[in-house]
Amino acid sequence: MNPQQNLLADLKDIHYPHMPSWWPLAPGWYVALALLLLAGIGVFYFCRYIIRNMKRRNTILKELQYIKQQSPHANLAPALSILLKRVAVSCYSREQVAGLKGEAWLRFLDKEGKTTAFTQGAGRLLLTAPYEKNNPQAFEQLLHCVEKWIRRKI
Repeated sequence: MNPQQNLLADLKDIHYPHMPSWWPLAPGWYVALALLLLAGIGVFYFCRYIIRNMKRRNTILKELQYIKQQSPHANLAPALSILLKRVAVSCYSREQVAGLKGEAWLRFLDKEGKTTAFTQGAGRLLLTAPYEKNNPQAFEQLLHCVEKWIRRKI
């Protein structure tokens, strides 16, 4: 036998390297997973915020509808004023809103609603309604004014 043939017979077959394992992950995957987790948490809190605001909005609008249907005109203005105050306290700080009454309350509503309907229009009924005769048309204007302000704020 040829000595070269012996050398070739002693050679072993080609060995491929082992496939890399999936664990431990490369550092880039840890960064990607952390970003994905943060994005998921952000989406969760954003959806939670949106759902809470929708529930709040629906509750306020349902209460406004209830006031429209249940209150006789004599009790309409105080009920609307209370609802406006509750909405304002939920949108602004308690210190800024809770102590307002009279003309200051109407000026606040006008300023924040970007209107003059409270100091110069139908919104004045919030102050004067207990001292005036029932005027259904004026109360309808007041309801429209209040509903417009509430829809703008919520």
